[in-house]
Amino acid sequence: MKKIILILLFAAAPFMQQSYAQTNKDQPIAKVLAAYMNLKNALVTNDVNKARESVKTMLYEIEKVSMDKMTKDQHNVWMKYTKKLSYDATHISETDKIDHHREHFVSLSKNMYEVVKAFPGSDPVFYQFCPMANEGKGAYWLSEQEKIHNPYYGDKMNGCPSTKETIQAK
Repeated sequence: MKKIILILLFAAAPFMQQSYAQTNKDQPIAKVLAAYMNLKNALVTNDVNKARESVKTMLYEIEKVSMDKMTKDQHNVWMKYTKKLSYDATHISETDKIDHHREHFVSLSKNMYEVVKAFPGSDPVFYQFCPMANEGKGAYWLSEQEKIHNPYYGDKMNGCPSTKETIQAK
């Protein structure tokens, strides 16, 4: 039963991300964040092909971000983190090794967190943490849902992580 629920959840994930991008369409980074969420969900299900596809979409959307509607503070944050996001996304896109994806996802998530804090959307974003990830150093990620789905361990370790912060909608 648990497997059926997980399968249904992940089958619906692309629609949740598309919905996020649609409900936050005035948000300059909505499509970047939606692609990030697709990447996160692909890592949860250990789907290397979906992860690479999602991160390639993310790279494309990073390049398309319009700075016209950004505040000065948002512009400064975006300029500070754009290259860092692109760096990790590029490394993820160039390999088919899930462990390498997860290694760069640690840094990608840290940088996305800083960007998302500067660009609150109309939906909350959950900042989650697994103390065992990243060789026991712990690692964070962003999620569109409060329920934990661990991108660092797939479905093996959904119980130990926790939500550390909720980035509230505007």
